[in-house]
Amino acid sequence: MAKKKSTKILSVVTNILLVVCLAVFGYSSYRIFAFQISRRVANKEHDSIYNIIDIPTPSQNQGEEDNTWKFTADSWKKLKEQNSDFQMFLRFDSGIISESVMQASNNDYYLRRSFYETYSEVGIPFMDFRCSTSDTNMTIYGHLVYYDNTLMFSPLTLLTDQVAFWDNNTLKIYLEDEIRSYQVAYVYHYQLTDYDEYDYVVGNFSSKEAFERYMNYPKSHNMVYTGIEIEYGDRFVTFQTCVKYHEEQRLIVVAKEISREPYPVDPVAPDKDAHLDAGEENTQTDGN
Repeated sequence: MAKKKSTKILSVVTNILLVVCLAVFGYSSYRIFAFQISRRVANKEHDSIYNIIDIPTPSQNQGEEDNTWKFTADSWKKLKEQNSDFQMFLRFDSGIISESVMQASNNDYYLRRSFYETYSEVGIPFMDFRCSTSDTNMTIYGHLVYYDNTLMFSPLTLLTDQVAFWDNNTLKIYLEDEIRSYQVAYVYHYQLTDYDEYDYVVGNFSSKEAFERYMNYPKSHNMVYTGIEIEYGDRFVTFQTCVKYHEEQRLIVVAKEISREPYPVDPVAPDKDAHLDAGEENTQTDGN
């Protein structure tokens, strides 16, 4: 009797474990499938943005030196016309990140929305709703995509490697009327439990002392040698993404603004008819 009871209990436990395993497998398969779909959608929308601004996509330039990149003031206007929340275009000079940056009235809106405001598992980079492009520090968020290390802010993890850092440490931000160039100064892991001690989202500083207190954290936690320091009076941008398998941490990359320049003015093509008219006029003058 006891043996039959023991066998029955074992059978029940086995069935429960089987159901749990099937549930875990099913959920994992669903998540992988959902991410694969999201990746395809994100890549498709990414390509459509490149088409809007008439710039070859990274896939079209794969394996070639990228001499065709040319984001213009007109490119910015075209993206702004598509979505009024568009604020800037971010591009690392190495090409590891080339993304539109949005801004809404809260930090939740673009967590799971695309440039076109449709649902997206990977979202799109966005600037903190409290920030302004005129602030000393702009904070920009982007997802770490577990199943694709090329999407959104996933490539920021490259900067934690000293060798890869030197190939990927410069970037540009394209605004309505200017191009800002940056160089990465600090790369560090932020512990969410340190929030009461340190808030990396601070946009402006009331004094030099307040600025120096703020900079103590990134300087003391810096993971790589950059050769760049941010001093009082400098402007900078802060990028934030998640850390794989560490929900209690965030990867923070801080880049110092190096320069601001207007968009280059394209040379105006000569008017062939105007030259012909001028030639005719000169001919007539010489004939008289």
